[in-house]
Amino acid sequence: MFYLAPNQSEVKLFFGCDSTKLPRELQRNTIGCSEENKTSSVVALYDDDKNASLVSKNCRDEVINTRVENVVKGGIEESLRNGFRLNWIASDCNECNSTGGRCGFDKDVYNFKCYCTDRVHSAKCDTGLSLLIPLCDFFISIYNFLSNLVCVSYFFSCFSY
Repeated sequence: MFYLAPNQSEVKLFFGCDSTKLPRELQRNTIGCSEENKTSSVVALYDDDKNASLVSKNCRDEVINTRVENVVKGGIEESLRNGFRLNWIASDCNECNSTGGRCGFDKDVYNFKCYCTDRVHSAKCDTGLSLLIPLCDFFISIYNFLSNLVCVSYFFSCFSY
């Protein structure tokens, strides 16, 4: 489950603005040119800015609402570059971590995943399988050792007569 982290503010992005018609104090909120038109600008205002209606009158395209982290040193433009924060509650992480996995999220299927050494699992690493592999290796090593021992014994028994 995702939710917005604390200390986030809503920002309105006004597109297709004529920044020359904006008062000087609002020109600092111009954050660049509209993609399709190098003469019109994009203006960003915090949601509670009292100048929103004035800016809206000088902008002809859509308005998009987004979120940014509060009070970033470089102002609203820097806030937009930094994006916004989400908190993620992943209740399955404890079970995943306790079996040696690392918590993750598959954005394609919008689902929790447990990333394990053998492969990705839905909830936790398969500890039974992870114990079985070293156990099999151990028995194979014993088998190889005993096979070699039998061959060597047979070899020496051939020359003892």
